[in-house]
Order: sequence, then structure tokens, then C-alpha cells
Amino acid sequence: MQQVTYVPANQNFQSPPGAYPVQVQMQPNQMQMQGQPQVQYIQVPAGQLPPGFQYVQQPQPAQGQPVRYVPGQHPMQGQSVPHPQMRQVQQPVYAQPGRPTYQQQTPVMQQPTAASSMVVATSQTNAGAPSFGHSAKRDWTYPTFSSEVKSGILLPWCCPCIAYGQNEERINALEAGKPGTATSSVNGACMTFCGVMALIGCAGAVFVPSQRRRITTRYNINEDSSDGFNSLCFLPCLLSQTDLELTVLERQALGQY
Repeated sequence: MQQVTYVPANQNFQSPPGAYPVQVQMQPNQMQMQGQPQVQYIQVPAGQLPPGFQYVQQPQPAQGQPVRYVPGQHPMQGQSVPHPQMRQVQQPVYAQPGRPTYQQQTPVMQQPTAASSMVVATSQTNAGAPSFGHSAKRDWTYPTFSSEVKSGILLPWCCPCIAYGQNEERINALEAGKPGTATSSVNGACMTFCGVMALIGCAGAVFVPSQRRRITTRYNINEDSSDGFNSLCFLPCLLSQTDLELTVLERQALGQY
């Protein structure tokens, strides 16, 4: 604390109205040591000086010199003071008469920002991967008697054994993870179908329903209870429908759909 010059106390001294609290010095009475007297400094409100104390004004700064503001002290007249940061005062909310309650201020959290873009994941049938799971079963891509199926019945009508053998090879290639690689026209399945047809004449009713069941089970396609009857009466349509469905599955496996 900065020392001030001692001035004898005036018992009748009254501080001016509205004066700020300042530093005062206590009269040392008769206790003096060699050199300067010991002085004790205290701070009291203006207008409440007890007897034995004197009001001491703070020195005025010279013209052109900046005024230094000390925190905790009141400024002199004409001195600029930096404004402290304002605080928000909680306002009482009266829930009951005579009993004020204060609202609790909850911190404002950062709001989540919306994603820039949403990615829709579409599942594709990998090469040779079955579509097992809880997904709903679907119908055949092309109905049995649709125009697309009818347009491809020429080969099954003339050589059903070759059409059956080609479909069997394509199913095996899908299961092996090699879609679109079956190119054989005459194979073991074709020869077996041809031999049974020569013996009993209804090879389609023996082999075609089981072949179609491999597709419906692996790729979640609704089974048609009329496959047995259709394989006897409409065998070319069933073989053509199977051929078109295998084309769709191969393109899905290759990522072309």
C-alpha cells in the first residue's frame, strides 16, 4: 500500500458527502522511534471516520498522464474505469406467496449438426451368395406365361434336355461364385435328362421341379405348387422362365443391376 504524508488529525473533520472510501492513517500519539514514525493504514467508508483519524485525498494525476486504476479501490472524480463483465442475475419466480424460488440455469449444449448427406445402402447379391435371412420372399421376375417367357420357348420346345442341362450348369456356376461362366450345352445333366426321357417320357416332371426348388430356396423366391403339373403340360415355359431368372441372378451377382 502506498504511503502518504502524516497530517495531524482534526477531531471535528467530516468527509464531504458522497466521498469515496480512501486510505487513512492513524495518529501515532507519543510513540515515535528514531527516524519516521510507524504508521498503520486502514480503509473505512466515507463519512464514518472515528476520532483520531484524518481524511486523506488521493493525489491527482498530472495533466497528460494516464490514470492508473487499481482493482478494489473506488475511482476519483473524472477517472474512467473499465466496465467489468456483466453477469446475468437470476430472477426469482414465486411458486408460493412469500417463498421465492430461483430457476436453475441449464447449460446450452451444442445442437447436433445434420449430416451432409445420407448414404442408402443397397444390398446386392454377391457372386454365389445366397439371399438367406428374414427378408420377404419375392415372386419370379417373369410370370410363367408372360410374353418374355413365351419368346424363349423355342429351344426348350425342340431340345428340352439341352435347355435343362444349360440351366443346371448355370446354377452350379452361381453356387461356386462364378456367374456367367457356364458355356457347356451338352453335359452330364443333359445326358441324364435325355436318357430318362427316352425311357419313361416324363423326365421333365422328375428333374425340373427339383431344379427350380434349388433356385427358390437359395434366392427367397416363392415356390409354385403347380410346378409338378406345369412340368408335364408346359415344360418349355418352365425351362424358359428358369433361364430368364438365372440371367437376372447372374447380372445381380456381377453388379450389373
